[in-house]
Amino acid sequence: MKALYLDGSGQLEVRLDGPALRVRRPGRADGLYPIPRVSRIIVLGRVRWQPDALAACLREHKPVSILDNGGRLVRLLFHTPPAQYGLAARMGELLRVPKFAARYERWVRGAEWREMASAIQHFNAGAGGPAPDQAWQFVCRRQYQRWGIRVGAFHRFLRGLAAAQIASALLLAGMRRNSRVWDLEEYRVLCDMIRLERWRQVQLLEDVLCRLEPRPLRRELTAAFESTAEAREQRIAEWRRCALLEMTGGHVDRRRRLLDFAGRAPASTMPAAAA
Repeated sequence: MKALYLDGSGQLEVRLDGPALRVRRPGRADGLYPIPRVSRIIVLGRVRWQPDALAACLREHKPVSILDNGGRLVRLLFHTPPAQYGLAARMGELLRVPKFAARYERWVRGAEWREMASAIQHFNAGAGGPAPDQAWQFVCRRQYQRWGIRVGAFHRFLRGLAAAQIASALLLAGMRRNSRVWDLEEYRVLCDMIRLERWRQVQLLEDVLCRLEPRPLRRELTAAFESTAEAREQRIAEWRRCALLEMTGGHVDRRRRLLDFAGRAPASTMPAAAA
């Protein structure tokens, strides 16, 4: 299954045609997209939806992300399948407990530091790299110096696409069905993962600018983003898993079990790393 991108700059209209979406654009042949083969839908700008087409997407549990013309996430429409259970569905509830919130904050800080350090390495910052609160400005400045164009608009657009994919992934994992009634804790998880992902977009934009100098178009940025969608999906799932493990004390418990085992085991049977 693949994501379906609908760019409203071309006066698009979306109708339902049997089990498929028919996308109509003036002066061009209609596009036909079977709903079962669509993983998620990203709408950029104004697109005219026939009510039955949108209802069919929601009925088939296809997330529909609405972005404005600048790429900012405006709305997310989704109907979660029934019987969604598990810790992923309760991350917001866990974050309301101070103990779990403190563990989560510790995980976020460590994860962002690693992502930030990896992104900065591409610019040979060395030991004289920027302070953490200046790291993003450092990256954008270096990209401006390298390519001679301001990259803020590109990063905002890529961040909007990432927000749509991350929000869809969280809903599919079982987070509260209606994103419009998320509490601050649910939004916090979304915003934190968007912040982690933006450091990955630094290299993606570098690759695009290297191939498409001097100035890539929006459709080229979208194609580059979607080419890495599967890896991003896996990354989101891993971040969610690690955050939950940290919040529930899984890492602490695992270290304690290893220490207990090392304390009980005879010296001859202890692993080399523990000896």
